[in-house]
Amino acid sequence: MAGTEDAERRLAEELLDRELAATGVTAAGIRIEPELVEGAPAKTLLDAAQQAELLVIGSDRHGKLAEIPLGRVGRECVRHSPCPVVILRE
Repeated sequence: MAGTEDAERRLAEELLDRELAATGVTAAGIRIEPELVEGAPAKTLLDAAQQAELLVIGSDRHGKLAEIPLGRVGRECVRHSPCPVVILRE
């Protein structure tokens, strides 16, 4: 079972690396600290926000969901975050 978990972790790390590279963020003064964390999305983000100055969440809603301004995770983070929240749409 550990082999499967290791393979899944490697795939997740590769995906994270690709997505970060695709953002093109290279601005001076912006520090990105990628971290893979398992758990419920809103709780995981809110836990991380306890130590943050800003919580940035991406939204890739499309189709009929694109008409809804915030999803469940975004709403939960906006309501309960200890720091400002920015939600970026694709």
